[in-house]
Amino acid sequence: MQMRTLMRTAALCLLASSLAGPAFATEPLSATNGEFGLNFGTLILDVSSDQILEGGNAYRLDARAGYMITDHFEIEGQYIVAFNSGDDVDTDFDMLFVNGLFNFHPSPATMPYLMVGVGQMNADYEFLGTVVSDDNDSYQLGVGSRFFFGDERGVATRIELSAISAELFNDDSFHFSITTGITWRIGRQR
Repeated sequence: MQMRTLMRTAALCLLASSLAGPAFATEPLSATNGEFGLNFGTLILDVSSDQILEGGNAYRLDARAGYMITDHFEIEGQYIVAFNSGDDVDTDFDMLFVNGLFNFHPSPATMPYLMVGVGQMNADYEFLGTVVSDDNDSYQLGVGSRFFFGDERGVATRIELSAISAELFNDDSFHFSITTGITWRIGRQR
């Protein structure tokens, strides 16, 4: 449980610092660009067949905050929780990532991206009243897009497909995910 508390505290600090970045930038806020958002989706659990779980889906919630370093490159912090209650096994995941996004600008209302992330994953499995936990480094790759709406293009729907990998319980763990959510922009609009 201490690792979970540490991860949540680190996630809140990372999100707060990502949001505060534009406020402390040397340029005025109107010349900077950041964002924060909330996503909901599904995590397809353990597509490798020799894991504790042999497939299944978990609900996934995540919060993220990012800062545009250039028009194309963004750094973001992301905190993910995923949970699944099965017949015999309950599963909880906590994940904390630092992601790099390469953004494309085909139109003012659409911003597709490629994402690479590194972080930490904690997994808790409860089976017949016994809880086992493990945590380790984790990696993710993803593709997605933001679809902005409104005259100011300050709000967007975000859709993302990603793959998350970690070594848990001395075995490789590999998960696919699809999420959708809402993103709010801070600062300059395109």
